Amino acid sequence: MNKKSIEKPARFDFKTLLQLFDYMKEYRFHLILVTICILLSAIASAASSS
Repeated sequence: MNKKSIEKPARFDFKTLLQLFDYMKEYRFHLILVTICILLSAIASAASSS
């Protein structure tokens, strides 16, 4: 019977994160717009529940 070894999660790599942000530069306006819409939705939801 083979035991499966449990792998440790990879360490957080800032180089990978910077590369991801570099790929997203082209969509900066869209990302900002989506973030604003999410924030407005959260605010409106919180305001309507009180």
